[in-house]
Amino acid sequence: MVNSEQIKKAQKLFDTDDLSDIKEKDRVKIGRGKQDVFGQQLIELFILAKDAGIEKLTVNQVTVAYYRRYVEKDGCKVKTNVQIMNKLFAMAANGKYPLEKVEGEQGTYRLK
Repeated sequence: MVNSEQIKKAQKLFDTDDLSDIKEKDRVKIGRGKQDVFGQQLIELFILAKDAGIEKLTVNQVTVAYYRRYVEKDGCKVKTNVQIMNKLFAMAANGKYPLEKVEGEQGTYRLK
């Protein structure tokens, strides 16, 4: 029978989020694959908004929320309004994210 300590060790073996045990020079060689952290952060903001009863967000609202949630709180790099606008447009257009542009409302997006 497998105990919880063995399960934790196995989970750590496959964890790609924490690479602190791997030498810096080797991390590049491993190539974790392209992870879209910025896109995931933006989707999280839309989920938080929806949970709060806000169905759609403008680029300005997302920009302010991003700053408050990720820059002030987590120390992430500041993103400009244009960077966020471009990212939201690309996310809604490529279909990999559950995000869509609101018809008739410029710079406004919502979860599908």
